[in-house]
Amino acid sequence: PTVRAVVRADRLPPTLVVLDPGTSDLTSRNMAVTGRAADGVSGVARVQVRVDGGPPLAVPFDASGVFRYS
Repeated sequence: PTVRAVVRADRLPPTLVVLDPGTSDLTSRNMAVTGRAADGVSGVARVQVRVDGGPPLAVPFDASGVFRYS
């Protein structure tokens, strides 16, 4: 028998949009970062953050890709 498969290559990278803080916000204190991660084809498997060269840390996100890290 012949087996046929359809393969769809996801050639576009996921997107990440920082919602807060704004691009002109400057501070010397720690602050929360809120954003949205998306991938229209294969979905988002994980969001990670790295602070000051430290190890990657997992950041939880909801079904729509919204995350908050502080």
